[in-house]
Amino acid sequence: MGICNEKVLDHADEWTESDVKGPHVFALRVKGDSMVPEFNEGDIVVVSPHSRAASGDYAVVKNDEEEVTLKQFKKYGTKRILHPLNPKYQDIELSDKKQYRIVGRIMEKTKRY
Repeated sequence: MGICNEKVLDHADEWTESDVKGPHVFALRVKGDSMVPEFNEGDIVVVSPHSRAASGDYAVVKNDEEEVTLKQFKKYGTKRILHPLNPKYQDIELSDKKQYRIVGRIMEKTKRY
């Protein structure tokens, strides 16, 4: 999925419009139920890779196995947590055993019917 703004890329499956500006801003479609009720399957999130995620922000995170997830990023002192909003899933504590990279912060959400 791509963002319709100044630059059009040829490799997007579909397009969405957004007021979020900046280089490399992109959109993803939510899959799964780990972030229900705030994010539902099919929702579209606009991600800014240049906006740092602060504690409490929603972020797209990628691990060293190339898995990508959307979670709430939380910090407690030196401890960093990926928090799913759906209570049937457990928090993921970020550790040195597995490398995680915050791809970007969620800037906007839209829903398609």
